[in-house]
Amino acid sequence: MASGQMFERKRRAWIKLRVAEPDKTIAKEYKFLKFQFFPESIQDSYQTTWNPKPVPGGSHPIYFWDTGGPRTITFTAVFVNEAIKSVIDRPLTKPTGERDNAEIKIAKDTDIYNIDINEAVGWLRSQMRPRYVDSRESRVKPPNRLQLVFGSKEPLGSGLRLGADGMKSIFCVMTACDVTYQKLHIDGTPRMVTVDLSLDEVVQDATGITFQGGYGV
Repeated sequence: MASGQMFERKRRAWIKLRVAEPDKTIAKEYKFLKFQFFPESIQDSYQTTWNPKPVPGGSHPIYFWDTGGPRTITFTAVFVNEAIKSVIDRPLTKPTGERDNAEIKIAKDTDIYNIDINEAVGWLRSQMRPRYVDSRESRVKPPNRLQLVFGSKEPLGSGLRLGADGMKSIFCVMTACDVTYQKLHIDGTPRMVTVDLSLDEVVQDATGITFQGGYGV
């Protein structure tokens, strides 16, 4: 569970998770989620594959590079709703307008400690589920490809530059979304949850595959 120091910040975190290629056939859908707080820690792991070839009489095998392995970003997101009244007495803020241009918003009439947790968790979980094009479920679309962005556009050079090209974002797919309900309001509505997210970087999109080289490549 995150420490109380995280909640001393009064500014909203600059972390966004958005759908990379929105489905235009769906009229009303959230396209991105802004997180309330920066994670206390972020794990960025990457592997590559070298295959050993034994050499008779040699002290070590000779290694031949085969392929790059997965790159995985993991962190714990915290969502809180500290609304004093029950949501039965005062509904939480919902996004206004068409969802295709909307985000899951933090309430404007309070402070940053009020977000629709059910909506946020539901949206995150939906990014791991396929879409069935017709009622007979004969055509299936895979879960969304996502873009994870750390840091605002300005100032230049700020933010966490996750991309291999020095950019502040990576394209990825969600492989895990584990939710822990830490606190509940008296009516059972979530008051605080932690969500352990795991995102694998991807290099393919609808147009093809773009592999990543090392620096200067």
